[in-house]
Amino acid sequence: MIIQSYNFPTEKLLPDVPLILTEMGYRPPLKDHFLSSQIDEVINIIPEFTNAQAGFIILPKDTISIEKKIMMHNQELFNPGRIIIDQMQNATNLAVFIATLGVNYDLFSHSNKHLDLLRAYVIDTIGSLMVEKAVDLLEQNINDLALIEKQKCTSRYSPGYCQWDVEEQRQLFQLLPAEFNWVTLHPSCLMTPLKSVSGIIGLGKNVVKSEYQCSICQMTSCFRHNRYPKGE
Repeated sequence: MIIQSYNFPTEKLLPDVPLILTEMGYRPPLKDHFLSSQIDEVINIIPEFTNAQAGFIILPKDTISIEKKIMMHNQELFNPGRIIIDQMQNATNLAVFIATLGVNYDLFSHSNKHLDLLRAYVIDTIGSLMVEKAVDLLEQNINDLALIEKQKCTSRYSPGYCQWDVEEQRQLFQLLPAEFNWVTLHPSCLMTPLKSVSGIIGLGKNVVKSEYQCSICQMTSCFRHNRYPKGE
């Protein structure tokens, strides 16, 4: 089993302003000087409130099999549904990951909700982009390790998305090592800190990495929904 963890510098995670504006529903460049100044101000102080921690494990070789479900040692591990199972075909191994911006980011965001809703929205949007960037970096490291073993990787998938029942977070968290204690999973399967992401990536020599199947997914709240509109 491979276990790796990281503390990512905030500067590696910060998105650029055009991406922030796009995620907020605006088309850059923006003539609204007030919103632009709000974004600039938040970007400047975010490092004070961010402690980005992330890690992954790669399970021992040949412990995973993919049928209509994801099996581990011939026992059901995950039942993520057809969309994900189709993408996991030929995977013989699994990487399990988690990333968070830390509890202080939650406190920073919450305190601003009582003062300035626009500013709070900016903070929330930037936080979502930053934690996804942290997972991008994790995914690249997993890909690099897979290449050493002459393996390929699937896209990443998280409980609660692509029709995967969020309650299977429980099985996912059971696979994480004790030292990955930066995130708490509550009985409702809500994670805290809120700016946290967990999920899986399939590995195998014959894996074919496909685009996300957003065209057949009905989850409009997914952050990928606007990036992969139907028909594209």
